[in-house]
Amino acid sequence: MIRSLLYVPASSERFIAGAHRRGADAIILDLEDAVAPNAKEAARAGLADAVPEVSKGGAKVFVRINAERELILDDAEAACRAGAFGLYVPKVRGIDVLAELAERLAPVETTLGRAPLRFVPLLEDPGAVLDARAIARG
Repeated sequence: MIRSLLYVPASSERFIAGAHRRGADAIILDLEDAVAPNAKEAARAGLADAVPEVSKGGAKVFVRINAERELILDDAEAACRAGAFGLYVPKVRGIDVLAELAERLAPVETTLGRAPLRFVPLLEDPGAVLDARAIARG
């Protein structure tokens, strides 16, 4: 059961280094709002080290990916390869983005021999709330 969440900027080595000592049930490495635009690629590349580092205390590790079309798929694949438990997917407006992520990640997950990533869709648009049940079923 996940009772506590700790958001950590994926670009902050200092916060990453101490996150596993905070006692959170889950740690969300944030590639979106907590990372400056010019640091996003480096933060994504750093997931390979950050995911194992923050999971040392037994927390499940999620990665909050970027919603922008040019970043979302690469962020998701990097999180998958790094061993994240799941993705926080921002600004979800419908099932299509989740289906596309699942399709893109399936061959990577199979190659790695890992379980599929869990998706946590973030409904940040009032219109998306009307589709919440369909999104949840997806």
